[in-house]
Amino acid sequence: MTEPLLKTQDLCKFFFSRAWKLPSLKPRIITVRAVDKCSVELKQGDILAVVGESGSGKTTLGQSIARIINPTGGRVWFNGREITGVEGPDLKALRREIQMVFQDPGSSLNPRHRIDDIIALPLKIHQDLSRGERRERVKELLHLVQLPAELMPRYPHALSGGQKQRVGIARALALNPKLVILDEPTSALDVSVQAKILHLLKELQNRLGLTYLLITHNLSIVKNFSDKIMVMYLGRIVEMASTERLFANPLHPYTRALLSATPVITEEERKHIPAEITLEGEIPSPVNVPRTCAFYSRCQEKKPSCGETNNPELEEVESGHWVRCPFALV
Repeated sequence: MTEPLLKTQDLCKFFFSRAWKLPSLKPRIITVRAVDKCSVELKQGDILAVVGESGSGKTTLGQSIARIINPTGGRVWFNGREITGVEGPDLKALRREIQMVFQDPGSSLNPRHRIDDIIALPLKIHQDLSRGERRERVKELLHLVQLPAELMPRYPHALSGGQKQRVGIARALALNPKLVILDEPTSALDVSVQAKILHLLKELQNRLGLTYLLITHNLSIVKNFSDKIMVMYLGRIVEMASTERLFANPLHPYTRALLSATPVITEEERKHIPAEITLEGEIPSPVNVPRTCAFYSRCQEKKPSCGETNNPELEEVESGHWVRCPFALV
């Protein structure tokens, strides 16, 4: 078997803050468990979709892998090399190989910089090119994302949402990365533009041999886009399988609830998703993560023992299909 391009082992990211308790005003440390022991493998050329509700830890996981933020615990390997604690020149070199496309193209582009300067910035930092060479490379990148070179002297406010996202993609591709982390790349766009951006990303992957980690809350956009899906809830992985297998046989109650909310157009599509499930109850706080199953308070299939046993482990129930639910192991 070929070694995965990306591998994480028990990756954690906790955020810490202080709270003062009356009347003593003694500080108390509050721990937010944003990502809790996530182990992932991603092969070269594959697309892994990370799916879950807002607050499930998807973006924090992506930023921890890209070393935009430093993990609290666990280990990360990239291209056969451990990158968990790399710093200085080694971290700068890693930036060339792992790039990120951010969720809101309007806020991720500097409004005071022209489009050519925005795309050329990674080239200025990482490559010793003349101004003319950088200009030609920017033209190539704009052509790659299907934008005209006439946009180079413009500012972000003069572009549409779809054009801004294409600029963000061009900037991410400037250094020829191996892995691109896509953080909700279509959530801020109109539905018609979403399809075009996804089609562009698929074309670029086939053309450049890219590997994608796609972060999204929308299962409907990943069915024909990703190779593998990882479902997260409250910072933990609750189910992981190939896209085909997960849509055909979702095992975790939370996954079935997400699939049931997927919009469909035809009756034929409706046959392939579970009956509508309405989640009730409160989402537990990441500050006070329950020791039992984190989904217990909202699960419609819970058993009495679910509230009495420790948090279940992620188990492989069939080849390549992992689930964190003891009643899905039957």
